[in-house]
Amino acid sequence: MKRTCKKILALILAAVICASTLSFSSYAVTFQPKADDTLYVGAKQNAKGGWSNISKVRMEVFSTKQLNFEYLGSAQVSVKSNKPAGLKVTINGYYDDKYEYDPKTNSYKGVVDGWINMYALKTGTYTVTVTATLSNGSKKEQKISVLVGTQTGVMKTAKLGKKTIYNNVGKVKKGELISTYSTNDYITAKSGKLKITPNTKYKITGMVVVSVNAKGKVSYKKVKNGKNITLSRGYQSKSSDAIDESSYKSCKKHTYIYVSYKDTFTGDSVTYSVSTKRGKKEIKAVYFDKQTGFKTVGYQDTATFDLWNY
Repeated sequence: MKRTCKKILALILAAVICASTLSFSSYAVTFQPKADDTLYVGAKQNAKGGWSNISKVRMEVFSTKQLNFEYLGSAQVSVKSNKPAGLKVTINGYYDDKYEYDPKTNSYKGVVDGWINMYALKTGTYTVTVTATLSNGSKKEQKISVLVGTQTGVMKTAKLGKKTIYNNVGKVKKGELISTYSTNDYITAKSGKLKITPNTKYKITGMVVVSVNAKGKVSYKKVKNGKNITLSRGYQSKSSDAIDESSYKSCKKHTYIYVSYKDTFTGDSVTYSVSTKRGKKEIKAVYFDKQTGFKTVGYQDTATFDLWNY
């Protein structure tokens, strides 16, 4: 009985979905409530149980972004940009009559909160200062560094040899952002140098290439950016039907590429490696959030690139 390519792909996809898992790192942390008389801006609970304000923000030119602020107490809150011609900031939804229940004192306390709106008009790096002025005249400040670019993604381009497999660039022309995006995963070459050009203040820290040789053996190789890679010569899977004794194989030869990177501006990172911790060889991903200090671990993550040929 002849198997169709469509049916084979459906079976492979089902197997991949069943095999894919995501596990999160556990933290023995007791989360603390927000402290009185403290200014919070874009705050998140961190790995130590406290709260961390946001300090670095990426934006695309001609885009907008909102950050929440909160001051537990009585204060007047203001916001300013060091270069308002390039990054305009305003306050929206400002409430100074809100009350929040305090379980420690079994009473309600005043809260000042609202939203900070940021409008990116020009590329560049800016400083936003949020100030809470108290009734006694004292002030509390939080500063945020904002990087405005033509793109916020990790990569500008990726090339295998002379062929561009990924392109995501932008430029400002006559007050308008012109973006160009394209991908090309179909590859006829057997090998080539894989060169990724990152966006501003991103660094490519390594790659893991998963391929299948002509004999059907799967290999996992760590590769540095700009080095040569060998693409799959064999098919992803092959199976036999015990009932009608027919056999089939996947329709495409896939090469999976996992790209590790670090955002040198925010401090966030994604790192891929080969793991056998769960009793089999597989891709492990570690996601690090600089603001909170949390690390999240995942397995069988979707590849950055899935290059293929027949």
